[in-house]
Amino acid sequence: SSISLPAVKQESSSKSTRQLHRKGRRNMFRLTFLLVSFHFDQSLGFLLAPEHRIRDSIGQENVLMAKKQSEILEVTDETPAGIAGAEFFGGNKEKEEFYVQSEEDSAAVNTDIDASFNRFFVDPSTPSSMFDSLLSAKVAHNLQSQINNILYENANAPSVEYGFATDVIWESPMQKGRTSPFEELEDALDFYENVDLAIVSGNQLNNNTLEFRWELSVVWPAMWAPRVHLFGTSVCQLDGNNMIVQQTDKLMDDADLLRVVSSQIRPRFWDLYHIGMTPSAECTQKLRFQKKWGYQVYEIPPRLVTSPSMVETGTREDCNAETVPNHAFSCLIKTMGPKRQRYVPTTPVEVQIVPGDDQLRFKWTIPLAAEFLTNTELPLAGSDKETDMRCDPQCKYEFHQRRKVATIDYGGYPQDAEIADVRKRLYEKVVNDGLKPKLGENGRPIFFFVQNDIKACYTSEGLGMCVYEWRLKATKPNEIGIELEFP
Repeated sequence: SSISLPAVKQESSSKSTRQLHRKGRRNMFRLTFLLVSFHFDQSLGFLLAPEHRIRDSIGQENVLMAKKQSEILEVTDETPAGIAGAEFFGGNKEKEEFYVQSEEDSAAVNTDIDASFNRFFVDPSTPSSMFDSLLSAKVAHNLQSQINNILYENANAPSVEYGFATDVIWESPMQKGRTSPFEELEDALDFYENVDLAIVSGNQLNNNTLEFRWELSVVWPAMWAPRVHLFGTSVCQLDGNNMIVQQTDKLMDDADLLRVVSSQIRPRFWDLYHIGMTPSAECTQKLRFQKKWGYQVYEIPPRLVTSPSMVETGTREDCNAETVPNHAFSCLIKTMGPKRQRYVPTTPVEVQIVPGDDQLRFKWTIPLAAEFLTNTELPLAGSDKETDMRCDPQCKYEFHQRRKVATIDYGGYPQDAEIADVRKRLYEKVVNDGLKPKLGENGRPIFFFVQNDIKACYTSEGLGMCVYEWRLKATKPNEIGIELEFP
């Protein structure tokens, strides 16, 4: 059956819009303060008040239309339809000579989609594993569809069974510059390069109180276009008319907004180094980060991930664990031509090597981009003609609860011969420091490899490309990790 997905790629803000927002700022300190406390606050404004809905000519209730955003990059007559980033690395400036329209048109049909995964429901009467009750799934689905209708050009018609009371009480750790949440989002669209807000999971606390976890991602309007990625929660209280009368927002772990934002808008070396090849990536946050003697301990927020796996049919020399397998990809990304697509990279990628009876199994953990998460239906890739079926290729979406891990910096690759010695050294360090390793089903500690040198790139159709960055081995860009038990 066909899968209808809302478009989630976005237009860049115009120069005049940026100038309008900067007007009246007397100095850089005030500008920075206002951007953090006001505009960033606008991005969290997803409370959808009923008084801002409008009706069309036949009485159909719709959500107020805002500035829409497209997934197709604008290509002007002055801008060659070349390969993105080629000129930055000294490539041929006339890359359009390699552009073939027939190949471009066929790109979208070369990947089979066998099935899809509904984030909210297993069936109409059963919530998915990310929601503990049917009510929490229904409310989240309603709110997400209304958010999408504000943000995205090709969003499906919103569901309005649940909404917000006209006198809703909205508490937030940030200042709110508007009384209308729609206007908050619209203002954010006028300022940020990209704005994406995804409700990831939810719990029903009692009969009329729900808690939702969300991810917010924006591209800051700076020269290097840094991406700010936030995790947070909202507690909502319903009345008897399916209206939310009170909502309280907070960042995960009650984090300080200014500190979290400033740590992500600073120029990151590898994003600058590869600025001509990919946009800045959404980096998974490391919560409660602690630097230990020779290693680090941190927590990873709850998240939905792409999880492909395969059995090793080769040898260590084949290095199969170093690259994401073909059967993980659900689409192709058009990076050239008049219809080249925007995409969002995420990083890092994890791979786990699981011992079996007579063979190893590789399992990857690839974080989803926030804008891809705004979809209700997530496509699952079908069979791949290049994949050896003897390796038992599988791919699914998994929801991971909050994790606590310890990692040690490493400059090699997942299947290096010395990995076993590094794992042993890490295990001894965490045990000596009184930390408790988490054991898997086989009774062994759970080790994994963090590939910080991979960027997984998403469009609205799913994972379409991985970019492998060259990094000097001496810088130890990757990590070897072990799962830990929470106290």
